[in-house]
Amino acid sequence: KVYPLNAQEREQGEAYIRSCDSAAGCSSTVLTIVIEEAESYFAGDYTAEDAAKRIQNRVGIYLSEQM
Repeated sequence: KVYPLNAQEREQGEAYIRSCDSAAGCSSTVLTIVIEEAESYFAGDYTAEDAAKRIQNRVGIYLSEQM
């Protein structure tokens, strides 16, 4: 079982995500989508799998609108 993170674990996870620079070449819109969904995941609103699906769906919609 996976349980929701406590406040300290959530803060550490968010700090880690915000410190990553691998998305430097990424669209700011895509990065915003990832951060928003990661925040919901760390708040315990979604499972990791659900958050990944939501990111994929939202980014897919965004990219299709850009064509």
